[in-house]
Amino acid sequence: MPLLGQLPLDPRVAQACDEGTNIPTQEPDAAVTQAYKDIANKIKEYCDAQSQESHLTCSGSSSSNRSSPH
Repeated sequence: MPLLGQLPLDPRVAQACDEGTNIPTQEPDAAVTQAYKDIANKIKEYCDAQSQESHLTCSGSSSSNRSSPH
């Protein structure tokens, strides 16, 4: 699996974890928030691609077993 990203060291992350809050909500403009969003987007893109690939594979194999309606 490729590297998804790197989180900058930010003491606010540890503080937020200790307090049970999340840094993206408390610090929406922080560099670490953008890093989290970038990683989340990469995961979503990967999952979407896997889903699409699975759908194409499934629909490709199942369509050959069906008769076409006329």
